[in-house]
Amino acid sequence: MGSTTASAERRVARGAKFLDERVPNWEQRINLERLDISSDTDCVLGQLFGTYVESFGKTPLSNDQDLEFGFYTTEYAEEEQDDDFLLLTMYWKREALIRLNRRSTGVITETSDVGEPELVLA
Repeated sequence: MGSTTASAERRVARGAKFLDERVPNWEQRINLERLDISSDTDCVLGQLFGTYVESFGKTPLSNDQDLEFGFYTTEYAEEEQDDDFLLLTMYWKREALIRLNRRSTGVITETSDVGEPELVLA
């Protein structure tokens, strides 16, 4: 079974903290319209470092951490993996929007203020 909503949210929060410490203002460098965690070039790491694979040579990220930090998903059956990628993509967009909002307003926005992302599965 793929990630639960709570699991995906926790993983992405850890990944966002990882980026906050290593890539200041990472959220400003992400194209949210293109953001797709299943894409080697349009995922968070791909947009920041060229490709998902190239990010391993440019960060202290290990293979286990990519899963722990919501940068990738495990090898589920294809349908479950697709669902997990969608969920992770939604939470990455949410994390970036929280930071962009905080930056533009100067107000610390709690996660609960942004609301729960809506997952629509085909």
